[in-house]
Amino acid sequence: MPVGIPIAVAGVTGGALLASSKIQSNSNTDAADTRARAATEAARIRNQFDEKQLEYLKGESFLTRQQDEINRRANWYEHDATEQNLHNRLRDSFSNIYGATTAQGLNETNRFNVGQGNLYDRWTTERGDTNTKDALQYQQMSDIRAMLGSRPRGSLTFGDNPEFRQSTYTPGPRPTVTDREKREFVPSNVPFRA
Repeated sequence: MPVGIPIAVAGVTGGALLASSKIQSNSNTDAADTRARAATEAARIRNQFDEKQLEYLKGESFLTRQQDEINRRANWYEHDATEQNLHNRLRDSFSNIYGATTAQGLNETNRFNVGQGNLYDRWTTERGDTNTKDALQYQQMSDIRAMLGSRPRGSLTFGDNPEFRQSTYTPGPRPTVTDREKREFVPSNVPFRA
């Protein structure tokens, strides 16, 4: 066999191998480039996702802090209203007790004064009856003495009035409840904007 044919076959085989290895090399390069682009794109998408997730978590954290501050403020105002309500009830209770005590004292004083007035009226009526009787008797005795020529008796005197006293009621000092010391709400350092 001629020497040129194996060389030609070897050349064709070598050229085919060379072309095949070139094609395989290009394919491997393209595959590596595609894998690199895919990995870069995946990393970029992952980075965007992580940034969006971080932004979302920051927003959620801010909203949670803001809601906590709103709840804290609402609780403070509710507590303040409860304290003011208790203060008002205490003041009203003191005022009602004072009014009830004053009314009771005035009623008792008025009852006593009415009783004293009734005693005085009864005494005046009885004394008037006695005085009228004594005056008639005195007049008759004076007439008899005058007829007998005796000296007339002295002037007719009536007994002194007994002491009837009227009572007055003086209420004690009105209780005072000082105004409640109001404290202002102190907000925390939570900003209301993200």
